[in-house]
Amino acid sequence: MNDHVDILLATYQGAHYLPEQLSSLVAQSYPHFHIWVRDDGSSDETLAQIDAFRCAHPERLTLLPSTGRLGVRGNFSALMQQAKASYVMFCDQDDVWLPHKVEVTLRRMKESEE
Repeated sequence: MNDHVDILLATYQGAHYLPEQLSSLVAQSYPHFHIWVRDDGSSDETLAQIDAFRCAHPERLTLLPSTGRLGVRGNFSALMQQAKASYVMFCDQDDVWLPHKVEVTLRRMKESEE
């Protein structure tokens, strides 16, 4: 299985949660994924944490520019417009993903297509 997966992460005031969440994403057993992030105007340390992670893992994460508040639906919609992979997974900023989440979820998506 070499299918590429785009992980869409919409953030807002998520500084408290992001270190653990981003660490869980980079620890995934399935290597063929990219994280797309769009922040919805946070005033806490959310953007600083995302930028630090992006600098440490530039091949893994793209931060979209924010042109104003869109709300949860609008934020994910903007991320969907950027997705390039055949498979997309939505990620909440306060989630912590188990190490095989991408691998297992992708396998199930492919099975349901058959």
